[in-house]
Amino acid sequence: MSKSFTSSTGAVRFSRQWWGETARIAFWVVIVTVLIWVYADMEFTQTEEVRMTVRLTVGKSTDMALVSRSDVPVVFTLRGRGTSLKRFASKYNRTVRTFDLSKSYRPGADQAVPTAEVLTGFVDELRELGLTVRSAEPKAITGVYIDTVETHEVPVEFRYAGAQLVKEPAAEVLVRVAATSWKTILEKTGPKEPRIKTAVKDFKSLAPGDKRRMTFELLSSIAGIPVHLDTAEVAADIEVRRLTASKKIAISVRVVVPVSWTENGLWKEYQLKRKDPLQWRRDITVVGPREHIDRLKPVDVDAYIVLVEDDKKPVSWSTRKVVLRFPPDLQITLADGQDEPTVQFRLEKRTAATPP
Repeated sequence: MSKSFTSSTGAVRFSRQWWGETARIAFWVVIVTVLIWVYADMEFTQTEEVRMTVRLTVGKSTDMALVSRSDVPVVFTLRGRGTSLKRFASKYNRTVRTFDLSKSYRPGADQAVPTAEVLTGFVDELRELGLTVRSAEPKAITGVYIDTVETHEVPVEFRYAGAQLVKEPAAEVLVRVAATSWKTILEKTGPKEPRIKTAVKDFKSLAPGDKRRMTFELLSSIAGIPVHLDTAEVAADIEVRRLTASKKIAISVRVVVPVSWTENGLWKEYQLKRKDPLQWRRDITVVGPREHIDRLKPVDVDAYIVLVEDDKKPVSWSTRKVVLRFPPDLQITLADGQDEPTVQFRLEKRTAATPP
């Protein structure tokens, strides 16, 4: 006779006790199964934010230039398996992604680039990892301005120190610059012709009469605006006339007024106010032949400003360029790169005295 079926606790199969134990086991099996599926769902359907900096460029294009901002922070929200998300994020989070506008965009102002386009380079990798893009913030990179590039031939301003040349070297170079930048350059230079400057070259080791061909490094900007040069340097023939030196010298700025002001008692009605007294006594750097520099003394330099009738009008502060006069028998000039000194002032009416 076969043995009757019993549970692990000895309950007879299909008995009330057996059904109760079976139900309890089934309940826990369902709970565990649900937990397994929840965990699996969490593993396979997570989302992750990936932050990047999109660096817009025009690639190797020579007829376009990006004049709007180039670096734009973006945030992508991706969906997929946790392990794949972590793998992608560890590789690209907080990185810089270059996007070449020249492949799909032409010159124009206020253009918008859909942020999702930046991910076109990731398509194969995203597909391989089973990831999808849920969102991108911002949705579009706006205010993109691609300008046309112009070519201009400009003269070179050779800068040097330590010597006076028999003849100033001359050369011209081609520069490529965005049209809007060239307009700004013209506004900044005013009536002066735009020039490409060289780095300052020191000739103090040369001797009077030296002749040689020298190479000068070019600075790739005009009036502080970057430009593109096809060459980094330019050569020129130079001949040294004499050696020069520089000297720092103290000046005191005086005031020159119309003659009528000394006759009509103007100073009884007005007084001169200086915004910064230190501007009126300062050091300047001058250059010239060594023998002339050695002879120059502070008392030999006449520094002054000229007041005019309009200076009597109420203003916040007036700015005036200081006139510098050096002895006519000395070949002295301001050092290269030395700004012409200015002072700020105003004429104020004196307060009437209160009668006793």
